Amino acid sequence: MNIALKSIIPALAFSTMIFGAETSALEKKITVNDAGFEGTSWWYNKSQQTADDACEGKKSLRFSGNEKQSAVLNSPFEAAPGIPLRISISFKNRGGSTDGDVYAAFIEYTRAGNVWVKEHPHTTAKIPAAQSWEPVRFDLAVPVYDRATSYLKLAVGVVPKGSIDLLADRVEAYTAGETQKAVSFIETLRAPYSAASPGVPSVDNFRMTASAGQYEKIEASFNVQAAYRNVFDPEDILVNAVITKPDGYTVTIPAFFMLPLEPENGLTQMLYSGKYRTNGPACWMVRYAGDKPGAYAMKITVRDAQGVTAESTAYPFTVTVSKKPGFVRVSTANPNYFERSDGSAFFGCGANVPWTRLNEKPKSGAPSYENYFGRAAGMMNATRVWLCHWAWLEWTPQEKKNDTHSYAGLGYYNQHIAAHLDRVIALAESNEYAVMLTLEDNNEHMGGTSYDAWKFNPYNVENGGVVTSFNELLKSETARKWYKKRLRYIIARWGYSRSLWALNGFNDYDDASPDALSFITEARDYLHKITAGWRPIIYGANYKRKANERMDYSQGVTSFAKPGVAQECYYTDDITWFRETLHTELWDNLAKGIAAVMVWEHTMVDRTDSWDLFRNVLAFTGDIALSVKPWKPATVRVTKASAEGSGFSRVIIASSYGDVPDWGVRAPKDSFVIDTTENAVWLEGMSRTLYGKRGDRKDWRLTPSFTMDMPGPGKFIARVDEIGGGSQTMVASVDGNEVQRRTYGRGRRYLTPDEMWFEVPLPAGKHTVMLENAADDWLRAGKYYVVIDVNDPKGLVGARGLSAGDEAFAYLPNQTYGQLYRNVLKREPVPLTDVAVAFEGLADGAYRVIIMDPFTGTVTSDGAGESSGGKLAVTIKRLERDAAVKVKRK
Repeated sequence: MNIALKSIIPALAFSTMIFGAETSALEKKITVNDAGFEGTSWWYNKSQQTADDACEGKKSLRFSGNEKQSAVLNSPFEAAPGIPLRISISFKNRGGSTDGDVYAAFIEYTRAGNVWVKEHPHTTAKIPAAQSWEPVRFDLAVPVYDRATSYLKLAVGVVPKGSIDLLADRVEAYTAGETQKAVSFIETLRAPYSAASPGVPSVDNFRMTASAGQYEKIEASFNVQAAYRNVFDPEDILVNAVITKPDGYTVTIPAFFMLPLEPENGLTQMLYSGKYRTNGPACWMVRYAGDKPGAYAMKITVRDAQGVTAESTAYPFTVTVSKKPGFVRVSTANPNYFERSDGSAFFGCGANVPWTRLNEKPKSGAPSYENYFGRAAGMMNATRVWLCHWAWLEWTPQEKKNDTHSYAGLGYYNQHIAAHLDRVIALAESNEYAVMLTLEDNNEHMGGTSYDAWKFNPYNVENGGVVTSFNELLKSETARKWYKKRLRYIIARWGYSRSLWALNGFNDYDDASPDALSFITEARDYLHKITAGWRPIIYGANYKRKANERMDYSQGVTSFAKPGVAQECYYTDDITWFRETLHTELWDNLAKGIAAVMVWEHTMVDRTDSWDLFRNVLAFTGDIALSVKPWKPATVRVTKASAEGSGFSRVIIASSYGDVPDWGVRAPKDSFVIDTTENAVWLEGMSRTLYGKRGDRKDWRLTPSFTMDMPGPGKFIARVDEIGGGSQTMVASVDGNEVQRRTYGRGRRYLTPDEMWFEVPLPAGKHTVMLENAADDWLRAGKYYVVIDVNDPKGLVGARGLSAGDEAFAYLPNQTYGQLYRNVLKREPVPLTDVAVAFEGLADGAYRVIIMDPFTGTVTSDGAGESSGGKLAVTIKRLERDAAVKVKRK
């Protein structure tokens, strides 16, 4: 055919589109009051407007318009001038109240620059009044215009007035005796990713980087001539590169298809919306980084859906010696930590920069990766970027929102987002940042009607996907197959980069079902298989507990023989204390043995000028052989501390975490353990809302309990922020016995500081506190606190660290310094003096002892010590905020 029918009818913009179907349908009641036809060709209304003006008015019917009585067949098409085009549309009259006849007509428009020029209306036709599927045919010849692109408007009216209920379907277009069904909206979006080249597949127009240093990008581009329906589907068209290394060993890496694009504003922002421009022709590419210097060769192989294969000649390239540290991998000497390919230790420390949003207000510059990565230059070495949650690689488009049309559903990868991630990775490489890619977020599997929910998930069968629910997705072999295809594309496009550290799936999930364990294990094994022999890749999922045994890293714990990663360490949303809290969490996680710690998220770090806090941690760890020696928790005892006054306390904060909505949802958990050796803990899966006994809320109601081992007497405090308009009574029980009850005055409001604190006294020992809203309405508890009384000032010093037998380090915070002591207890920090600590279990001998101020990064003491009988004593003259100590045998 001479007419590109694939782009004619898709914009029939039917509001009940079933993606992937061959035909589309609209079912809508049509009411046209005083508009109609005069004769057989011209619109008219009371004002006797011209045909074209009336077609633009509110009284016409347009499919996909925004007006209640209008919609439009708004269909751009490319046509060879003068070629007759016939469009056949079937209408079904489903009834209505009309005393006239129903007619339909097309108005044709052509583009003159950026302006649509109205042309004459084409043939009109009467729609049969019978309830039938009789087609209404419109024969029109496209005139000879200078411009080949046009679009059509379909107008439907009743003469003289009335209403009718129509169902439009079975759209066909044909010319020269050839007939083809119109493609759907989704098929139009997918059209650029299909090809029908006849014959045996072939490779041409091959170009490649001639040489690069170790762990730097070798890039090849080429064209593939073949037939396929989906260029991204390796079952449709499988393209690989076979790399022969200098030692003769060969590896196979996946190739990928790309549309080169760039943002018009020149900024990297990880947004699917925005304006883009092409930056070269569509092509296939291979990206690879050699790990050894020497002579290499690359050969391209192709296999189509019928199993027909082809391969190119072998193209040589060279890898030269460089000083790049290489890929991040799990250390073989100490699997609790990471290292680089050159054997150097990698302790990851930085901020999540998951995306950038246009409404952000950076301290300087525009909200972009160029800005934030630039601000962090020389400060951090790790970050977490989200390839999901409004920056999906794969998602469902919305028909009436043009800025989502870069999506095309399951198995199609957004080239706008991919272009941004190209830029993110390049920026990360220039700063030697390691990037953890987050692949999906829990929002995408939740209910609701927002664009980030299951309603729009491409795996949803309603969107042309393969399953009806998230639980079914975890079980489905077909869903797993599509998931692995997306992983393959990610590795093909960004796997070359030494900055691609890890892939992180299923953000904000808690424990894993057997199906989830099977799913993520299969994903892990697949990634290891396709990267075998040419790069390490680390896969983890935010599922906890049993999942930690199977993933390549564990979630925030050190109880497995693998690196522990704190992807989002504790932080406060109080900007006044964010910097202080982040500082403590970075150092505390280092001292616990966590192999990488990052914080949520870049805007808070930027607003508080906290980028430098990562630098101090990295400077301290720079000469510690974390990835080489078998480190374990150190025994660091505080043997003495002095302070003025008496009646001291320390405070632990416990906060809800995990995107549990504040309304209308039963929380996934209602029992929690608070570790009293920590300063702050997340309570994952906890709802902030305590629902009362009203019948319409009984399905949401829980009575959360908190278990803690108190090293001394103290109290448990709930901070109640807000109450509903009815009645609320907070009841607290300790070990099953009611100990506290408070009824709040009626009236929905935020509570005053005098009302908000609900305190429960606790003796020393292990206890469980249970809370219940025993009245009808709801109340919202923002935070929980555990206060522990301390008689001896040495109990105010935190002491945590790691030891490797002949060296050790520890973090020693003054636990009266910070937000909690001031805001909860309303007390000033207590300066500590003559703090004596003992490192136990060290080999006897002479040691170098370095004491550092972690907040400033200043070394306050660099001296000597002696370990005798396995004990090494260190004294800190004054401890106002905290100190970091490291000792190493000479």
